Amino acid sequence: MAVQVALYLTLASIGFYFGRYAGALGLVLLYGYFFWRPKKPAANTGKRKKNAQNAKFTNSTGAGRQRATILSLTWAYQTLAVDANSDWEAIKRKRKQLINCHHPDKLPPQASADDKQQAAEKINQINRAFAAIEQHRQSNEKQANQ
Repeated sequence: MAVQVALYLTLASIGFYFGRYAGALGLVLLYGYFFWRPKKPAANTGKRKKNAQNAKFTNSTGAGRQRATILSLTWAYQTLAVDANSDWEAIKRKRKQLINCHHPDKLPPQASADDKQQAAEKINQINRAFAAIEQHRQSNEKQANQ
């Protein structure tokens, strides 16, 4: 890889020395290397992001964790305006409905920056509530399967 970089830099410098067409070719090759080369995917980015979101809903201690989970679930169901006994499809429909209603892109063009920020915060709350309910239901399913 270092050899390729050195080769491209050499071509670019030779191109600048010998004229604009060769210089342009060198720049295109340099651009091609840096932007079209195969890149390694970041490791565990999805898990890290999801764990960071879920960390807001739970505590590290046993009893405190259970109490925090119950409080966060109550908050989550209230935020989505659904009953705790609602089926999963109804919760997903309600989330979609709330996002369509409160999305910042749905605001009129003359909306202030504060209105857009409040709408973005509301969307964030809806997504966090949905994630908390989803996590709780998945953990309940895992416990039921064991």
